[in-house]
Amino acid sequence: MIDTLSLYAFVATLFILTFSLLRRLFKMRYLGPLPPGPKGLPLLGNVMDMPTAHEWLTFSKWVQQWGNIIHLNTLGQSIIVISSYEEAVEMLDRKSSIYSDRAVMVTADNIGLTPAASLIHYGDTFREYRRLMNKSLGTREATQKFHKLIENRR
Repeated sequence: MIDTLSLYAFVATLFILTFSLLRRLFKMRYLGPLPPGPKGLPLLGNVMDMPTAHEWLTFSKWVQQWGNIIHLNTLGQSIIVISSYEEAVEMLDRKSSIYSDRAVMVTADNIGLTPAASLIHYGDTFREYRRLMNKSLGTREATQKFHKLIENRR
């Protein structure tokens, strides 16, 4: 009886470790190369390294060691720390179409809310939705229609 339980526990542990290792390898290939950063523990990542107070002190120490852009992994969630104002402006302002988008909302996809204007990802459809909404809501004449509604609710 004990031998059977031990075998099941061993097989389950082996399966979980293999699954997590394969998942990590495929995720790394999918994401491409990430910036350098502190090495984390398996499965936990950098959770134990994350500061709970005065984060900037720890981040500035890491910046001196690894550079202006640092990658952290906390429980499978990637965190990118940008410490240089110039690089932040470059990445988030000038190249915003590459780096910025809405998070993937699995529940919204599952229940069919993906085509909703507030949940759609950046691209041609998003730009078309924004153009149409701006055309109907972004003019002074269009907003005049709503003034009466707002005043009546007060």
